[in-house]
Amino acid sequence: MVVTNGSLELPSWNNCVFNISIDGTKEYYEKIRGAGNYDRAKRNANREDIHVNIACVLNNENYYCIDDLIKEWKETKIEGINFDFYTPIAGIEDDLWLDWKKRDEIVLKLIELKKKYGNFLLNSKPILESMLSKNSERITSNCLVPKAVICFDPMGNRKLPCVIGNKADCARCGCIVAFSMDSIFAKKQIASFLVTKKLFS
Repeated sequence: MVVTNGSLELPSWNNCVFNISIDGTKEYYEKIRGAGNYDRAKRNANREDIHVNIACVLNNENYYCIDDLIKEWKETKIEGINFDFYTPIAGIEDDLWLDWKKRDEIVLKLIELKKKYGNFLLNSKPILESMLSKNSERITSNCLVPKAVICFDPMGNRKLPCVIGNKADCARCGCIVAFSMDSIFAKKQIASFLVTKKLFS
């Protein structure tokens, strides 16, 4: 998996999935990343010969654009969209962070949108449900990412403990990687249980 801003033409690599960071629809995106960059990223993403997804980190300033973003990118050749939530720095009050009430509302909305868009919305229902406030602490307090994933910064240096770095407020984590890892581990546990049950039944 390669995470990129999509500003350069993507290489034709086999066995690779490119995740292009798209912060929202064009108006919001270009407030942050500058004029012309949205269309450039979209051109570079819109290819059939490689595997491309887009990743949108939701925060207090861009969550309104979920519907429009899905509709627009559904017309391109990308394989789907992942949504996760902005993770603030520990000890800092951050206006970008979505409080738990708002986050829960958005998660429930994404679950409904998944019924309409299917696998184009890449977050599975179990992963989305795990991101609800009532479930999140169980995952973030025992995060599997440092044990299972090796992360690197743009210079190739090891990034610890995870892709966000050592200043992240793990208690308010919204990173899709943590919740995806938990979902994968849970599936393996269920599969192992079923095999064991079959062997000894």
